[in-house]
Amino acid sequence: LEAVASLENQLKVAGEQMEDGRQKFDQNLKTIDSENQKLTSELQTKSENVSKLESLLKSAESDKQQQEEKLIVLNEELELQKHQVKELSEKVASALQ
Repeated sequence: LEAVASLENQLKVAGEQMEDGRQKFDQNLKTIDSENQKLTSELQTKSENVSKLESLLKSAESDKQQQEEKLIVLNEELELQKHQVKELSEKVASALQ
């Protein structure tokens, strides 16, 4: 009878230890899940920021391309005007002679 009581006591202690271990494990899982949610949220925010930056970069590159094209046209117009001024100068000089 004492042996049965001793075994029952050991079983009870083992059950309590198992329950404590299960609770600690469950708490660790909750902590890990909470950290995972936090990191997931941070990753989402950073991914959105990267997407915004990529969009801004693409827009800036497009603007740069347009400005470069406008600059080429303006340079061509300037060269044409310089040529016209030179021709006009030559005509004025020729007329004055």
